[in-house]
Amino acid sequence: MRARARDGHAGCMGTVVVDLVPNVLKPSSLNFPTAQEYFDRLRRAWTALRQSTSRARSDYELHALSAKDGSERMGGWPAKIEGTVVAHNDGMNFAFDPTGHAQRAALSLVNGIVYVAFGGPLGDCGPYRGWVVAIDSANPATVSAWATRDAGGAIWTPGGMASDGNGVFVTTGNANYKGSFGSPPLYSDSEGILRISGMPLTRSDLYYPARWRQMDIDDQDLGSSSPMLMQVPGAAASSYLVTVSKDGHLYFLNSASLGMMDGHVVDLTLASINHSARVSPVAYTTGTGSHIAITIDRGAMGCPATTPGDPGKAVLMGLSVAPGANPAVKVTPSWCATVGGPLVAAPAYGNRSASPIVTTSDGKSDPIVWIMGSTALATNPIGTQASMLYGVDGETGATLYKDNGPTCTNVRQWTTPIAVKGHIVAAGDGHLCSWSSP
Repeated sequence: MRARARDGHAGCMGTVVVDLVPNVLKPSSLNFPTAQEYFDRLRRAWTALRQSTSRARSDYELHALSAKDGSERMGGWPAKIEGTVVAHNDGMNFAFDPTGHAQRAALSLVNGIVYVAFGGPLGDCGPYRGWVVAIDSANPATVSAWATRDAGGAIWTPGGMASDGNGVFVTTGNANYKGSFGSPPLYSDSEGILRISGMPLTRSDLYYPARWRQMDIDDQDLGSSSPMLMQVPGAAASSYLVTVSKDGHLYFLNSASLGMMDGHVVDLTLASINHSARVSPVAYTTGTGSHIAITIDRGAMGCPATTPGDPGKAVLMGLSVAPGANPAVKVTPSWCATVGGPLVAAPAYGNRSASPIVTTSDGKSDPIVWIMGSTALATNPIGTQASMLYGVDGETGATLYKDNGPTCTNVRQWTTPIAVKGHIVAAGDGHLCSWSSP
């Protein structure tokens, strides 16, 4: 989750990633231990980056803390990410400017490398680039970086980067046409889905829509969501990369070969207007097949007549995913459920729901899609909302649970709940909200 103060100070911003000590948490021991047993087995946690709160300096620090007692790991930690970090891309070199970048994305840990992504400090304002910084967890002095070729192209990825074990997949936002590539610009890593891999980091695979220029102009960030890996039994590819752009286009790509320009497997329009999708999808499998759930803030389209949802409110949309002939994957809206109040104008930031999560009774049965539905209120602090927990049937969209009213106050936009040992937990400013069955 992200926290950014209006006066320019900031604390922990990106979501943590946990490193399990080898031979401590074994697959055979995944038998729902108690909370104390679970955390006793975790020896280290990679915390979110912390931006300095000192006005005299600005840098980022990657901390390695023990999940058991909170102590900092020795041997070069915390690792600083500052102006000495240089990114390389297509023969160009860029020095990292901490004051011009913000770290929102969840951290990723792949094969001992911690990956950290950056975007702009105030949305699309300022001379920023999309950055990925890789730090060796065994030797934090070993650092590599990659950055977009032109200004812009932020890597927001609120749910984090995806990985199949070979580097990370990232999505990028709109570019700044005032950069070095002129007008009309050449493609320079914006509005893309990229595989960043190796040490030193390089862009080893790429996808971008043919309409990328117009997406840049209209602020339709492909990078407003997070990439998600998904397997579809019986389909041509072993796995697919799934993401959604801010204007509601859902993309399926072959993760082994992203396809360059317009090389997608599926491009399905889920919304009729821009700024409609800003969160990450979730995938799950049941006895009836493969499914995706995604939130559309407004203008949802394609909903079945039996469960139409309300296009003037936030809609949680369920999609069925099956092998197909042409394209190789068939994606079909199967249900829609309204999960929020009416849209409200700024400064309450409208009605922005969060990324959904899914729980099941045994990994496939009784799927419930949980989401914090939002009602923006003018009385709330700027950027916060009064939120209600919704639980809907993952196969039909039928409402199984709904709060009687906004029960969790001052929830930051896009906050996602978690499931913990029979509880659904969400965070508001300075407090946690928890729900459990009677």
